[in-house]
Order: sequence, then structure tokens, then C-alpha cells
Amino acid sequence: MPSEDSRTDTDYDDDSSNEMGSWSREHPNMEALRAAETEYNEHPGTALVRRLGDLERIFNAWSGFSLSLRKLLEQCENHEPTIVELVIRNVGDTSPRERIRLMLDQATVAYVAGLGALIDHNRIVLKAQSSGLREEYATRLATITETVPGALFLAKLRNYVLHYVVAPWEFSAKQAGETMTAEVLLNAGALLEFRWDAAVQSFIQSGGEQIQLSPLLGPYQKAMHDLTDWFLQRCWNDNAELVAELNNLITKRNLILSGGITDGHDWEKRVGHMQENHLRAERGEPQTDFRTGKPIDKQADREPSAPRGPLS
Repeated sequence: MPSEDSRTDTDYDDDSSNEMGSWSREHPNMEALRAAETEYNEHPGTALVRRLGDLERIFNAWSGFSLSLRKLLEQCENHEPTIVELVIRNVGDTSPRERIRLMLDQATVAYVAGLGALIDHNRIVLKAQSSGLREEYATRLATITETVPGALFLAKLRNYVLHYVVAPWEFSAKQAGETMTAEVLLNAGALLEFRWDAAVQSFIQSGGEQIQLSPLLGPYQKAMHDLTDWFLQRCWNDNAELVAELNNLITKRNLILSGGITDGHDWEKRVGHMQENHLRAERGEPQTDFRTGKPIDKQADREPSAPRGPLS
């Protein structure tokens, strides 16, 4: 991804030129800087890079929600004290069951909302890509729908939870010897009161009276991870020329910002050098020049010098 870092190395001392007031001065080449900023902001690569970054962020957010829901379901179905409160206790203080139900509601709402955002962000990026890439994406998505159990159901569950009613939870416990387990289920009859696509309705009906959510989440998350990872990489590859143009604009802007000192490629080294100079100053040692590595001659620095040109 292109780097927008454009800061340059500055050596601090107690010279009056470094007083706080000097930071408010306008850049000496402000007209060229504004033109470079406008050129960068209006370049189509700028919107593309932002969109791809947003898509990756949205996927990571949804993936986190998916993992949280999976962990909560695992606890509800395999942690005996939780199972007792959720399934067994039906008299006395049932507030623990209500708290668990609330946690399930919160995790599910976050999951389906995040999935909806991921689907919408994919659509936005996809619209700007070539017809060939759009067709291949559609083929891969169709493969997920056909091969991953409940994929289409999970994708459409957001419409049910966000626009109709909350998830119709049911709970059941099983005893095998001394081991107690449970199942967190969705009532199929309640689900079917909603108007689903024919394929989703068929999936709900095929599960009998209830659908267990936990087995569906992991395979679907992996499938969406693989799809999103492939899609992002293809977008970067297919738009390499556009991104290269954008990188050139960033280089141009950084050279203007730094007065020709750096295009930003050595930003990490310059920051490290600034930090080292700070430590040197605290130790009472002379600061060093980034270019030469030699101690700074403050007296010489006060002498007029010729303007610096771009790095070769």
C-alpha cells in the first residue's frame, strides 16, 4: 500500500529559531503543495486505496464478532455451570439465564451487523472493478453458497435480526455419563414466519424444528476470510498501475513538504534518528546529523547554506 508519511528529520536545540512560534509559519512553497494535495486527492487511486483499506478493516471487525459469538456459544454448550443456569434452573432466581440470553443477543446483533457491513463494502469495491473480476467473484461466492452449510442463511440472518425480531433462542441439555452438554438453537417455526428467499427457506426446513448455530459459524468465517483475502489481493494486482501513479504523487508531495530532503522512503530511519538524538540530548551528548552521522556543529548550522535539492 502507498505510504503517506511525509515528515522529515528535525534536530532540536535551544536556538531561538526553534521556538514554538516558528511552527505557525506557512510552508515556503505553499502554492505547489496545495496543487500537489489537490492532484493527490482527485486521483482515482486515492479512493481505491481508501476503499480497500476500509474493506480490510471491516472484515477484521466482523471476524472479531464471529470469534466472540463462537466462544460464547462454546461456553453455553460445554461449560456445565453455564448450562445449569441456561437450561436446568427454571425456578428461583433466573436472572443468570436472562443475562446469558442478553449476551447472546448482543453478540448476534454485532455479528449480523458486521456481516452486513462486510457484504456492502465488498459490493462497493466490486462495482469499480473489471467485468472479469466481478464475474470471478460471483463464481467464488456461489461456490461458498453451494458448499458451505448455512452460508446463505447466515448472510440473510441480518435481515431477520435487524429488521424483524431478535433471534428465537431455545436451549436443550444432554447428559452422557457424567458429562453434560447443551445446544443453543434457533426455533425453525419462528424463523419461517419471516419471508426468506426460497433457498434459505429450504435450508431452514431441512433442519427440522430447530437450527443449531454453532456448527455453522466456523466454516463460514473461513470461507469469507479466503474470499476477502483473494479479492483484496486481486484488486491490488489488477490496479497496480493506478497505485503506482498514486505512489508517485505521494513522493512528489513529500519532496515539496520536506523542501527536497526526502520523499518519505526513509521515514522510519529518520524517526529512529530523532529518537536517538533526543536520548543524546538527555545524556548531555552532542546530537548527530542524519546524513553524515557526525556530531552537529551548531555554530556552522547558523551560517547561511545553499538550498538543498532532491535526493538522487
